[in-house]
Amino acid sequence: MIRCAILFAAALALTGCNATPDAVGTAPAAATGIDSLVGRPLTQVDGQGSLLLSADGTGTGTTQGEPLFLSWTQEGDQFCRSGTLGATALQFECQTVQIMGNTVAFLRPDGTTATRYRIG
Repeated sequence: MIRCAILFAAALALTGCNATPDAVGTAPAAATGIDSLVGRPLTQVDGQGSLLLSADGTGTGTTQGEPLFLSWTQEGDQFCRSGTLGATALQFECQTVQIMGNTVAFLRPDGTTATRYRIG
């Protein structure tokens, strides 16, 4: 048994293996940020609306009973969107996306929360 352990250690040394304890047994990273939200239903935490982002750069949903239609892009780590909420045009704005467990917050440029959703 000891001989097997010594041979295994020698084999690792000869192969140039430089695995670190942090790298051993880690799973591949899951999609994060905006990519992880595409195609997943989002429901406002306050129950007042929903949103579904599509890979084609569109989004649909509702907010406080009004239909929501978005065109969106990702610029760096920012979620940038324009669109309409009911009859009101939404100005182009880039927001920071903050994912915490099963919730996501879209933060305005001034750092205030625009909307918080549960990820479905």
